[in-house]
Amino acid sequence: MGPRELNDIKRILQDHLRPGIVVVIGSGLSCAEGLPSMRDLADHLAAVDLAEARVPIDAATWSEFIKNIKAKGLEGGLKQMILADEVVDFIRRETAVCVRVAEDAVVREVFMTRRRLRFSALLPHLPQDDRFVVITTNYDRLIELAAETAGFQVDTKSLCSYFARFSRTEGAFAFVQNVLRLNNCLRKVERRVISLYKPHGSLDWVDYYGQPIRLGFDVGPERSLIVTPGRDKYRACYDEPFDMHRELANDAIDRADRLLIIGYGFNDDHLETHLKTRIRSGRQTVMLARTLTENAKANLAVGSSVWGIEETFGGTNIYNNGKIHEVMGEHLWDVEEFVSGVFGG
Repeated sequence: MGPRELNDIKRILQDHLRPGIVVVIGSGLSCAEGLPSMRDLADHLAAVDLAEARVPIDAATWSEFIKNIKAKGLEGGLKQMILADEVVDFIRRETAVCVRVAEDAVVREVFMTRRRLRFSALLPHLPQDDRFVVITTNYDRLIELAAETAGFQVDTKSLCSYFARFSRTEGAFAFVQNVLRLNNCLRKVERRVISLYKPHGSLDWVDYYGQPIRLGFDVGPERSLIVTPGRDKYRACYDEPFDMHRELANDAIDRADRLLIIGYGFNDDHLETHLKTRIRSGRQTVMLARTLTENAKANLAVGSSVWGIEETFGGTNIYNNGKIHEVMGEHLWDVEEFVSGVFGG
C-alpha cells in the first residue's frame, strides 16, 4: 500500500473518534498490559490441588472440565458442563485471585515507574465536549486507573469512594463543576468524565450482606461480585448491579453513532445482539485486536462501514469492504501504536 492510500486511511481513522462514539473493551487490552488471558486462567485452575482446596468435585469430572477449557477456552468449557454451585463459586474466587495478583503488579509499575497504560494514551483523542461511554467485560480496574491518571473521572453509577452504593440517578450531579444558563435553559458543565459500564462485574464490587457495594478496600475474593463464563452467568447477570450495567451498556450501544471496539472477541451473548444489530445497521465501526476472532471478522461482511485492524507478520492488516491493506513496520492494532501512528503522538 502506498503512502497516499495509508494517509487517507489514517484520516478516516482520525475522523472516527468523534462525538457519538461508544468504546467497547475486551480482555485483549488487559492482556496487552500483562493480565492473564483465558488460557492463563485455565492453566491456573488446572494447577489446583483439589484435596487442599476442598473443591466438592471428583477428580474425573475436574479432569474433564480442565480438558474442556483447554480445548475450548473457559467460556466454551464451562458451557459444556453443569457444575455444582460450590464449584462455580470456587472458580469465581480463583478467577478473582488470578486477575488481582496480575493487576497488583501492573498498578505497582504505574506508581513506581510512571508507566503509562495504553488507554491513557487514547483518552485525549476521544471527544472532549461531552462524556462518552466505555463498556468492558473485564473484571480488572485498569480502565479506571488509566482514566484517572490521564485526568479523567469515572462514573460507574456508584456513590462515594470507599463504601459506594450503586444508583442510576443519585449521582447525576456528582461530576458537575458549573451550571450555565443558555437561552433560558440550564446546562450542567462536567469535568472530564467517562461513563464506565461493567456488565460482568469488577474486582471492587463486593457483596455486603446481600447489598452490592463498590469497596475501596481489598477484603479478599470470597465476596467479589464478578460473573465468570458459563451457564451461571446468565442467571447472575440479572442481579444488581449487573442488570443495571447491562441495560445501560446495551442502551448506549443502541444509541451509538459509531463504535470503537478494542481487544473484544464477540464471544459474549449479553452484548452480541445489540452490537451486531448496530454494526449491521451501518454504524461506523473500527475493531482493533492483536488477532481478530472469527466472530469479529464476521462483522467485516457488512461493508465499507466496518474496519478491522489486526497484527500480521511485521506489521498490520487493515480490512475494509472486502479488501486487505497490509501496512509493514507499523503495529496499528496496538492501542498505543494506533495513537502514535494515526495521531502522531
